This record gives sequence, C-alpha cells and structure tokens, in this order.
Amino acid sequence: MAKLFGNIASRPLVLAVDDSVENLQLLSAILKDDYQIKVAKNGQKALEIAGNFPHPDLILLDVMMPDMNGYEVCEQLKANPLTQKIPVIFLTALNEVADETMGFSSGGADFISKPINPEIVKARIRTHIALQQERSRTEELLKVLLPENVISDLMVDGVHKPQIQDHVSIMFCDLVGFTQISSKLDPEFLISELNDIYGYFDELCSKYQCSRIKTIGDAYMAATGIHEFDPIHADKLVKLGLEFIRFLEDRNTQADQEWKCRIGIHSGSVIAGIIGKTRFIYDIFGHDVNIASRVESNGLEMHVTVSEHTLSLIREKYEIISLGEVQLKGAEAMQLFAIPTALTRLEQVRKFAEDQLMNHLPEGLFYHNLDHTVDVYHAADRLSYFEKIDRDDRELLLTAVWFHDLGFLHTSKGHEEVSCQLAAKFLPQFNYSPAEIEVIFGLIRATQIPQSPQNKLEEIIADADLDYLGRTDFHVIGRRLFDELKFQKVIQNEQQWNELQVGFLSTHQYFTATSMERRNPQKLEHLQQLKLLLSPS
Repeated sequence: MAKLFGNIASRPLVLAVDDSVENLQLLSAILKDDYQIKVAKNGQKALEIAGNFPHPDLILLDVMMPDMNGYEVCEQLKANPLTQKIPVIFLTALNEVADETMGFSSGGADFISKPINPEIVKARIRTHIALQQERSRTEELLKVLLPENVISDLMVDGVHKPQIQDHVSIMFCDLVGFTQISSKLDPEFLISELNDIYGYFDELCSKYQCSRIKTIGDAYMAATGIHEFDPIHADKLVKLGLEFIRFLEDRNTQADQEWKCRIGIHSGSVIAGIIGKTRFIYDIFGHDVNIASRVESNGLEMHVTVSEHTLSLIREKYEIISLGEVQLKGAEAMQLFAIPTALTRLEQVRKFAEDQLMNHLPEGLFYHNLDHTVDVYHAADRLSYFEKIDRDDRELLLTAVWFHDLGFLHTSKGHEEVSCQLAAKFLPQFNYSPAEIEVIFGLIRATQIPQSPQNKLEEIIADADLDYLGRTDFHVIGRRLFDELKFQKVIQNEQQWNELQVGFLSTHQYFTATSMERRNPQKLEHLQQLKLLLSPS
C-alpha cells in the first residue's frame, strides 16, 4: 500500500501512551510507515512530551495505567492551552457505557478496543487526523475574517461580548476619484485592480501587526490596539499608511491604471464587536472612528494625515506639514498634520537591513534571520516605551537592532564585531554622526553572550534579543534555533538541545524592570518544563 504522506518530516506525529512495552511495540510497527511515532510508558511522561514542541497531531492513550489513568491524563491535556486541541483516542479493554461516558466527558475523541486490530487503528487515526486538519484549515480561514480572541469566544461560548478599547488608532484609506475612474473601466479589470491593491495592503497589515477591519467599495479600514494594549499603536499605523502610499507610487510607474489615495489616522477609543448573526463581521464603532473618517476626507493626496492626538503619540522623527485648524463635518474643529512619504533615516536603515537579511544570508540560518531581527525590533520598541526612553535614544536603539545580526552575512563566530564593522561602513551614508555610531557599537556588543550591558539602552537591547525566552512562542522559536545549531553540527539531537537550553535558562537574567516583571515568570516555567523532560521516567 502506498504511504499516506511523503517524507518523514511531513508526516503527522502520533504519541502512543501505554504501560505495556508490547503494546507500544505493536503500535509502532503498525504506524511507522505512515506517521512519526513517539511513545510514553506513563501519564506524566505523556504530558511532558505532548507539552513540548512539536506537539503531537494525535494521541493514542491507554486507559488503565498505574499512578495516573488515561482519563486523568486526558483531563490535564484538555486543561493545557498548548495541548487542548490535540485529539485523544483511548485504548481500552473496557466496554461499559459508563466507561465511554467517562472517556468522552474527559475530552476524548474516540475509543479503540483491545486487543488491537491494526486496520481499525489505522482507519480511526486517518479519520481523526483528517478532521483535525480540516478544523485547522477552517480556523485559518476564520483568522482572515476575525481576531483570534473573537474566534476563541465564539468556539467556546458561542458569543463575543462587545468591548471598549481605549488606546486605539484607526485608519481610513480612500482611492481618489474612484467613482469617475471606475465608471470607465471594465468591471473584471476593476475587480482585479482592487484585489491586487487590497491584497498587498493585507500583507502590509500583517507585516506591521495591524488589523484590517473591512473594505467598503474603494475604502480600506484598519486599526491597531483593538485586541490588547499596544504602546506603539500609533507608530505602527502611521508606518502602515506610509507603506500603502509608497506601494501605490511604485505601482503607478508600471501599471496600466494609476491610483492615488488619501489616508487619515486618528487615535482614541472604540467599541469593538461582532455584527450579524449568520454572516457576521468584526467591526469597530464610536466617535473616534467617525473622526478618523473625517481626517481622511480632509487630508492631502498621497500623504498620511493625522490628528493632533495621533501626532502626540508618534515617536518616529517625521517631517510634518501643518494643515492648520480644520472644521470637520459633523464634529469639532481640529488641528491636522500631513506626513510625506520621504523615508526617515531609521526607515532607510530598516530597508537596507531587510534587503541584506532577506537576500544575502548564507543557508542554514533558521533562527538568525530577518524574522528574528523584526521580532527583536518590536520587543525593543515596546521596552523603550515602558522604560520611558526618549525619541532620540529610541532611534539609536532601533538602529542598533537592525544592524545587530548583520554580521551573520559573513560569519556566525564573532558576528557582533562584524556587525559593528558594517555599522561603521554604512551608517554614515544614512547621516549618523561618529558619536551616534559609537553608541550603536555598544548596543550591538550588548547582545553578545554572555550579556553584560552597561546602561539602560544596552539593557533594553539585551532583553529584546532574548525576549522570546519568556513568551508563549518559546518552543516555536526555539525549534528554529535547534534546526540552525543542528545544521551547523553544534548539536546532534534533542537531548543535547534540551540540556543546552536548561543550562542557558538557568544562568540567563533579564535586566530591565519591564522584562523581569513580564517575561521572567514564563521563562521559569519553561525551565521547569525542560528539566522535567530531562528527568528519568
């Protein structure tokens, strides 16, 4: 029979749990051609394996085991957010209705009776793997339409209660002259144009961690800060708007149809919630949403126009054009400001670094790549807010972030000094002074392991560089570093990797008060989980 899946790495992972070695050997023999297999001889070991990354796609769980029976293991799996969605099939010789009731009430998805029939095992696993994959595809489609917290509420409770969010930025983008232009275009061509433009806008929203709310004809609406407090919500949305305009400017140089836009941004409070019962959408409402719309309609073409309140929240150094006090329709008079699309020097550094990290890194850098640098950038930006860093120092901090791993272009060993050499070579081209570059040298060197920062800015970049150690995506990001070190033959297997992580986490420390408060507790939990993995069964 042909294998269900291709190479081993692409096969679903099945965890078999049974206190009988013979049963584990039998299950491994039955499934080895179609699945990756991990085994555990008791409930505690099963919980450890299931909680580690990569998580199993399905668990075969014996009911009658010493110390902790299968029902108790299943209840703990379902109580853990990391493992609660993994389907569990019980293996049991029990056949009473009460036994099945207990199994389903503890979160089990199915039963397989002992003695084990190979064809039944394969059929049940195929069915539940397929159901799980279909469920995952459905959730991915929902994420395009709804925020994750809303999806979770709908799946668990069937409803999502409207929420008031007080620290939000709202953006409206309109295509200028759309009505007149669209009347002259073939409908199929017009839809193709909108799909192309809005599709790229959606990609930019993801890049800048912004939420696309909806489109209304030629109007595109986005927001930041609507799901959780984000101290840099205004900065993100302004950068998004500027990227929208630059995209259209580039597109207009070669497209058959030229499009221009107006973008308006205002910051304040909104009511966020679900509208509709069968074909619902996630939307935001309130006075400040209306103000954002009015800011857009009074803005300059191919500029990002912002309200005075949004301007007060922006920490980037932009050229600002005052539009004076403008009477907004249906609202109060308000000071408005336009931001041209000219790149700041920090944005020029970003584009330079992005190009280098995207196009010129050697192979095998699964961790030290553009994704890591962007992650450190966002972490450093958040920390600079909570640690009350002023605008000038923030600019130097984030410049150092973009350069801190560029040394990997040439070497992994001693890459920090190579990064400093690249900073010395290129930063003068972006109008950084010798004194500023010297500060950036210190910031880059502060990321070297073991870390020994000498001032507040160096503490921030050191903490940002290892921010993931205390986050819920620790295992996902750690797997990238595992793959990189294995590629470089620094480690050979997961046992060595876990030993390396335990040693590192045991000695690592955060330096800023913000990271100690927000990241230390989760980091210590990860350390305890890893120690359990290394302990004897």
